[in-house]
Amino acid sequence: AAGMSQAGEKQTLWVRCKLHHSVQSLSLRTADGSDPTRLKPAALKKTCARAGVSPIGSGDELLIGLVAALKRTAPAEAAASADSSSSSAPAAPAAPAGPALAAAVLSLADESAYDPIVVLRLSDPSLGASSPAALLRRGYLKMSLMIHPDRIGRAFPEATRAFQVLVEAFERLTSPDSVPSADAPAKKGEKAKPARISRSNDGCHRTRVKCPRCKTAWGDAVEGNPDYYYNIMMQGLRSFCCSTCLLEFGCMSATHECPKCRRAFEYGPEDYHRQVTCGSAKCGRKFGFMMYHMSDLALRTLRDDVVRTRDEKAKYAAGMKRRAESARRRNDVAEDAMELQQFKLGLANECPQCGVSYAELKEQGVSPAEHMLNCNDSGAKEKRKREKEELRAKKAKREEGERKQGKAEALASWQFLGSKDEQLYLLGEDELAKVASDRGVSADPAASKSGLIAAIVSGNSTSIVAHDGRAAGKLSRETLPSISTLQRMDEEELRCVLAAGGVAGVEGKGKAALLALVEGAVLDDGEGKKGGGVKLLGNGGQEVIDLVDDDDDDEEEEGSDGGWEPEE
Repeated sequence: AAGMSQAGEKQTLWVRCKLHHSVQSLSLRTADGSDPTRLKPAALKKTCARAGVSPIGSGDELLIGLVAALKRTAPAEAAASADSSSSSAPAAPAAPAGPALAAAVLSLADESAYDPIVVLRLSDPSLGASSPAALLRRGYLKMSLMIHPDRIGRAFPEATRAFQVLVEAFERLTSPDSVPSADAPAKKGEKAKPARISRSNDGCHRTRVKCPRCKTAWGDAVEGNPDYYYNIMMQGLRSFCCSTCLLEFGCMSATHECPKCRRAFEYGPEDYHRQVTCGSAKCGRKFGFMMYHMSDLALRTLRDDVVRTRDEKAKYAAGMKRRAESARRRNDVAEDAMELQQFKLGLANECPQCGVSYAELKEQGVSPAEHMLNCNDSGAKEKRKREKEELRAKKAKREEGERKQGKAEALASWQFLGSKDEQLYLLGEDELAKVASDRGVSADPAASKSGLIAAIVSGNSTSIVAHDGRAAGKLSRETLPSISTLQRMDEEELRCVLAAGGVAGVEGKGKAALLALVEGAVLDDGEGKKGGGVKLLGNGGQEVIDLVDDDDDDEEEEGSDGGWEPEE
């Protein structure tokens, strides 16, 4: 209807419609009086060059830059009138209770286009879309207690559907990136499309992000990163390397500064689609975070990168866990005693007690063993002890930052890939507890990770499959890790994968039996044919040779507990 291109996915079309609305509402025109949304590609590039906008990029990117340039030159009163005409807020409905409240929630959901905040306003009319997440959660919990199916299920038969509408409204307000797009479902054999969001950049800034080690600003033009990498960084979808010190860091470990006063503030991925207030008493300004346009190709590439990175990190974590356990069994001694033994053998550069270097002892003609007998400098020992404590504190702080970054990346990846129950094994126990709380699922705090996943899946109106020897219906190659990653997982991790797929009755089974349950789903291509992957187990559960070419962490360990390990 606007005379613009109809090619592309929903997000691209939404951007074009928004640009057309801005052009018409503000009466924006080029220097020759043309409508910028109706320009042909060649004319659009020339117009951008005359307006001082870079003519390099796709047609949508050029149009975004041109409209932004025209807005800056448009009369201020036109923009003000457009803002005032679009700032009308709907009236807050009255607050019913019990079955009446559930009926009101369903009536709002049946409307063709409803605002999720209107649902939460049934409990508190003062709530708004920009209200703090704590207030939104308080209103959600208040309503969930009033319309929970366990409370009003007998009096109101559709209480479950009303509760699901409430949960979806809360998720759309607090975690818009976790809500799947409304596109038509993918056809059989096609990959699921990543979740999409749409929001305004009013009051948003590109905040300064710095490396936590060298304090160099990340994202400068000299690095060559496109603008939309800022979206990826701030949502915690991946980590980046500092161009100065080559440290790998993400949004949880980076230093973030207020765009107004340049003061550092604490940031989390859940704040990306919200506006926060600077913690400085002198500043106290409210600001949001810029969201740049991503093309369809960039989104598809990002999805493939997220899947590949997720698989590589799971494989690396499984290998590190196994090697750490092997090292613990081989060297069941204290760290200080090990350092002393290494220094005596000439394998350490410094004395672990006083800090004297091996080179100095060599110049003096003293062996490390002789030095250990006469190492009685109390001042040097105290200094060395303080240095070691500082190093351990720095290491603990760095590891804590890496753990937080890993949890943030896991949660962001799970949400970006569609928040599927089949991929709940990607999350840690803290994130799983949050998901259970958001969905109103009550879980045992002392339960294992696999038990928590099973509670979430069963509480999400998903039938638990009692395994009968065949692969579970919900398990698919798209949602499962690769074969080589599955081989490196331990029993509890495999139980988490099966619990996320809705498979029950796996407690007490060994690794070989657990791998047999997921083998068919990994190798089946969805059409009854077997893929060309490597089988994990032979018939009857017998171990077979692992043909995956990865010998860096698959060495067979002595004194194992009899668990299944892949052979070289």
